[in-house]
Amino acid sequence: MFKKYTILLLCFCFLLTACKLERTELNLTTDNFQINLDQTGLITGLIDLESGFNYLDQDTSSYLMTLRVAGKVLVPQSISKDQTVITLSFEQDYEAIIQLEEKEKYLTLELISLSKAETVDLVLWGPYANTIGAVIGETVGVVRNDDFAIGIQSLNIKTLGGYPWNESDRMPAFDFVRAADPNNMHPDADGSVLYRIEAGKPTDNGSSLQAYCRNRKEPRLIADFNHNKILAPAYEDGGVVGTKIALFGTPTPEALDLLGDIEVAEGLPHPM
Repeated sequence: MFKKYTILLLCFCFLLTACKLERTELNLTTDNFQINLDQTGLITGLIDLESGFNYLDQDTSSYLMTLRVAGKVLVPQSISKDQTVITLSFEQDYEAIIQLEEKEKYLTLELISLSKAETVDLVLWGPYANTIGAVIGETVGVVRNDDFAIGIQSLNIKTLGGYPWNESDRMPAFDFVRAADPNNMHPDADGSVLYRIEAGKPTDNGSSLQAYCRNRKEPRLIADFNHNKILAPAYEDGGVVGTKIALFGTPTPEALDLLGDIEVAEGLPHPM
């Protein structure tokens, strides 16, 4: 009987260890910030390395990157990393190859290859839901509290700060004070301009950060400005491959200087 229970205990320990191995995290790290991901590409931590505090909003699923195909958002099924290359695998045999640079103070992520890229409507970076809500820079893409700031920056012209709430790519206006639901981004939801929802957005638990790239190789009919059929002509910019962002987390007093450093290092406009 003792031998039987010993075998059962060993089997239980083996299963527990196997479960832990399956959840082994992939970490993207700078001096001050770490993004933890599980083996599906789901973000499990937005970590201030100095304090150890996790700013991830645990009530919302945040993926490193998702795809929209024929109007349906596909989340990654698996993730792997080989030195500086991240591979995300999706259903329907989509595979995204991302070039990663872990710099001293920020990360860059660039989509360098995507299978069946011509069939993908959008590539979505985030939304990255977090618990910081004291100050939300909706256009600049930085959210902060007294201690820590997290930011996202679009690094080329094809990558838009925001989320495709509207097919016209015109960002919705939203009054976070008066409106009941901060997640309702329908263009008729409110009509005021307290927040212009772009790279940073208020949420129930704090904020989210997001960017995206649209496939513009085919002409589209969109609705906007009280017109139902506006032609958005085809535009050849290489499609969704090449979309690139920077992500960072830093002590709040250093956030503004870091934004300037990113602009200079990545060749972005740098107002003086």
